[in-house]
Amino acid sequence: VDTRQLIDPDIDIETLYKYALEAREDIKSLKAEIEAYKAQRSSNYADIAPAVVISYQNGLVGTKRSGMAQHNSIALDVRMALGQNFLLGTITQIKADSALVKQKKLELENLKRQIKEDIINSYYDSSNALKQIESSKIEVEAADVSLNLSLTNMKAGEATFIDVIASQNLKVQANINLIKNMIEYNKAQTKLLFNIGILSPKNVLRNYKKRFY
Repeated sequence: VDTRQLIDPDIDIETLYKYALEAREDIKSLKAEIEAYKAQRSSNYADIAPAVVISYQNGLVGTKRSGMAQHNSIALDVRMALGQNFLLGTITQIKADSALVKQKKLELENLKRQIKEDIINSYYDSSNALKQIESSKIEVEAADVSLNLSLTNMKAGEATFIDVIASQNLKVQANINLIKNMIEYNKAQTKLLFNIGILSPKNVLRNYKKRFY
C-alpha cells in the first residue's frame, strides 16, 4: 500500500469549491431546470400580454372654397386573449412555474452548502491522514530499532525470547497502523475528487494534480 496524491495540496478549499460548482453534473442539472422553468414562465406571460398596434395617418381635409387643413390621426389597437378559463389557466401556470423556480433555487443552495461541507471534510480528513502517516512512519522506525536491540540483547543474554516477541508485535502493530492511515488518506483523496465532480479512473490512476484557476 502506498499513498496516492490526487489533488495538489497547494489548492485551497475555496478554489476546490469554485471548481466543483463548474464541474458537478447535479449543479448543472439544477441550473438547467431553473432556466427551463423561467423560460416557461416567460412564455406564459407573453400569452396573456396584450398585443398593441399603433397606427398613424395624416392628410388634408376640407374643400377648395373653405380651405384645406392638415389632419393627423393616431389609432391605438389593443387586443387581448379572450376567455376567462384561458386567462385563469395561464395565470395558474405562471404561479406554478414561479413556485418551481423558487423550489429549485432552494434545492440548488442546499446542494451548494452540502458540497462545500463535503469538500471541507474530505480536505481535512486527507490532511489529518497525511499527518498520521508521518507519525506512523516514525513509529515503524522506532519499532525496527527496538526489535534489533531486543535481538542483540537476547544474543548477549540481556533479553529473553519473550522480549523479542513483544518487540515483533510492536513492529507489526506499527506497520498495521501505517497501512491503515495510508488507506484512509487514499480514501479521503478519492472522496475529494468525487466531491469536486472529477472522479474518474483516469484521474485516480494517474495521480490527478491539475491546478484550478
